[in-house]
Amino acid sequence: MKICFLCDEYPPARAGGIGSFVRDLGHELVRRGHKVTVVGVYPGIAGKQNEWDDGIRVVRLPASPSGGRRAFIRDRLRLHSELSRLVRRRVDVIEAPETGGWGIAAPSSTSLVTRMHSPARYMAREVLGRRRGRLLELVEDLAIRRARAVAAVSRWVAARARRDYPLARFGGRNIEVIYNGVDTSLFRTRPWSERVPGRIVFAGTLKPQKGIVALLRAIPIVLRRVETAELVLAGHDTMVDGRPYSEIATRQAEIGGLVGKRVRFLGPVSRERLPELYGSASVCVFPSVAESFGLVAAEAMAVGRPVVYSRATAGPELIEDGVTGLLADPSSPEEIANAVIRILTREEEARTMARRAAEEVRRRFSVERCAEATLSFYQRVLAGQNH
Repeated sequence: MKICFLCDEYPPARAGGIGSFVRDLGHELVRRGHKVTVVGVYPGIAGKQNEWDDGIRVVRLPASPSGGRRAFIRDRLRLHSELSRLVRRRVDVIEAPETGGWGIAAPSSTSLVTRMHSPARYMAREVLGRRRGRLLELVEDLAIRRARAVAAVSRWVAARARRDYPLARFGGRNIEVIYNGVDTSLFRTRPWSERVPGRIVFAGTLKPQKGIVALLRAIPIVLRRVETAELVLAGHDTMVDGRPYSEIATRQAEIGGLVGKRVRFLGPVSRERLPELYGSASVCVFPSVAESFGLVAAEAMAVGRPVVYSRATAGPELIEDGVTGLLADPSSPEEIANAVIRILTREEEARTMARRAAEEVRRRFSVERCAEATLSFYQRVLAGQNH
């Protein structure tokens, strides 16, 4: 099968979750004998770039430097032109994410599918209190309407999509749930002895919806019970109102005296180093208020570390509370702290949860499992069964 992914954040560009997802799934599909091309529009490059990444052909097209509506339209026309050339050489399936509306550029003759990765509109409107732009939202809706089939990375994302994309006209259309996959060859279970007693690890982009403030506020509560506790945060910082969000969050949490002593910001950590970081943790905590699936949580589980994850959004789909991890209200520092304290003070229970979590990831959330479900999905689309 010849498959084309539309992606504007494929590594080593500054990648988000979709970029990592496409890379891991693409490599697994290539390993199974399929041909994979990734095409996207990228800022900061002067011309078209072609490269190969372990069997995946990556095409990067230059984004219009001017910005605005004209640039928005030009970028999608440029992508359409490139996709038209690809289709002439035969492409079976083009997969596009819902954000950005890039699927609108797919030639009408192709089998376009949309995968819902992110509750972007929910986060913008209900978490951050803003709109994402009328033109962008219109194009996203129209691109989803053009797709022959739609998948989502969790049941929660599928449910949100029906509410957040009114012009997509889902109606009675099925949204198939295909959970993201973890590369368990990279995120292997690490020895329990590698963990640092009391170390709490967070990994992910530092931004409001990740629950950073609530996590920071939980640390003084944890320290009352576990004096050796320390929090390590890894990930890209973001700018909010002209300031680094790590600085804003620290001030909002009122823990300035703990930074550098019990709270450390590592900055970005390469994906190859993440297993070692997770392995050093006694507990990993991800209290996001809006998470479509939670790939970092699944990666930490695969490494064999107990995880405290968000009770909101897709959290209960990934973790069975008290069995494969713990769930907490992401808006409650007290709940987060109590869950962390439980893991730090009950080592045998924590070790059992971690073992069960690693087994669960390999059973339900491996990249191999994701590839099998994706290929089955594509085959039904090509057979006309997912309209």
